[in-house]
Amino acid sequence: MYINELGLTMAERGVDVTVFTRRADGGTPELTQVRPGYSVVHVTAGPHTDIPVAEMPHHVGEFTEGTLKWIDGADLRPQVIHTHYWLSGWSGVVLKEALGVPLANSFHTLGRVKDLNRRTDETPSSLMRTLTEEEVVARSDCVIASTPHEFDDLLDHYGARPERLCTSPPGIDHDVFTPGDRGEARAWLGLPEKTPLVLFVGRIQSLKAADVAIGALGELLPSDAPPAHLLLVGGASGAQGEEELAHLHRMTMGSRAGTAGALRASPTPCRAACVLPGRRRPHRAVAQRDVRPGRRRGPGVRASRRRRPSRRSALRRERRRDRHPRRRS
Repeated sequence: MYINELGLTMAERGVDVTVFTRRADGGTPELTQVRPGYSVVHVTAGPHTDIPVAEMPHHVGEFTEGTLKWIDGADLRPQVIHTHYWLSGWSGVVLKEALGVPLANSFHTLGRVKDLNRRTDETPSSLMRTLTEEEVVARSDCVIASTPHEFDDLLDHYGARPERLCTSPPGIDHDVFTPGDRGEARAWLGLPEKTPLVLFVGRIQSLKAADVAIGALGELLPSDAPPAHLLLVGGASGAQGEEELAHLHRMTMGSRAGTAGALRASPTPCRAACVLPGRRRPHRAVAQRDVRPGRRRGPGVRASRRRRPSRRSALRRERRRDRHPRRRS
């Protein structure tokens, strides 16, 4: 979604965009034009089927070679490379050196940050991932953080140079997220009009910490307060998604947190208190009430109120790190 929206927006602004992605279906054509100025190239790397993320590192080399071959054959002369996620960043570093063009990289998630939020029964990020992320951060000309928190994480956990960091909050689709009628939304969901409602929106997996929301709501409700309805909006995701969903249902049995259920995401409006739980702190952006009609994409998703670190403070931190480098095994 990130890449597609970026490609559409840049093409609308007159920038030619070519996106390279791994071919997951043998029947997919090699080249697809999404719209004038925006094309997608499907590169063969590994089997023509979906594969687990854990197997993808084995095919990064083949993907990179296929991308370079296509660029040479099409006589394409890119002016900048943008990669998203650590696997694409790995390929991007090689392409940057081969083509002699700048590399900008954004991370969907960061392995070391995920490890700070994971439960004790979850497998930590692989050493291959975290070391590759560190190398991508070091060799990118620009690293794009989604929030001020991620900006700090890149400094603290990956030794990023502040002069190569920038913050660009994600946007929001106002064709979907728009003001609506509260009573109509509650009726569509079969909820009483005045029952307290708390909303959790996200994929159902342990990293999203929906269990923290259930536990916290049960603890925070006064003993004489009526039960609140906690709605979990989103489906099971990942290898343990169904197991996590069953775990959440078990947590709600006998809990004052009220009911919980997995619902399909819908454009039907549903105004409520929205929670963003975590075991450490939110890594991604926090949705705010910026739903101005008529704007398809824009800064409708903002970061938390914490101020972005100033360039001066970031440079001071960088000088301290140079004087006292971390020991690494």
